[in-house]
Amino acid sequence: MVMVKYFGANVTAVCNTKNIELVKSLGADRVIDYTKEDFTEEDQKYNFVFDTFGKSSVAKCKPLLYPDGLYISSELGYMS
Repeated sequence: MVMVKYFGANVTAVCNTKNIELVKSLGADRVIDYTKEDFTEEDQKYNFVFDTFGKSSVAKCKPLLYPDGLYISSELGYMS
């Protein structure tokens, strides 16, 4: 997160309640608590979504992305 902040990115992070302060301390501009809201249901648009736990999908995140936005997931799929 620190690296993208260095290059001027505005970072929105998604985590559970107990990790909110940690994620803020790492530089997130905005934190969404996934135990209270589903980030895929908001109107916010993003240039980039990085799903570090593989809990979402391209289909769910596509509406969140700008036309040239990018979705990346750490999930390797069922064949991994």
